[in-house]
Amino acid sequence: VKEKVKEKNSREPSARSPKVLYDLFGTVNHKGTLHQGHYVANVKCGNRWFSCNDEFVTPAGEGDGEKEVLSSEGAYMLFYQKK
Repeated sequence: VKEKVKEKNSREPSARSPKVLYDLFGTVNHKGTLHQGHYVANVKCGNRWFSCNDEFVTPAGEGDGEKEVLSSEGAYMLFYQKK
């Protein structure tokens, strides 16, 4: 009985919960104050990030744009997809 309890509480890899991984595919960012401001979105399409600001959709930055998206300020909502 003691062994079963010990196994259940063990920190061994076999006793851990399975890893659940997610990919970020979109953000909504707020620029401004609590009372006023503007929302913009960043979306990942394939391996490339795009910035959506009203009717304008532009590449989020150099390369795949990921660095700019992950370092941007004002992230309000994050969207993930389970791997």
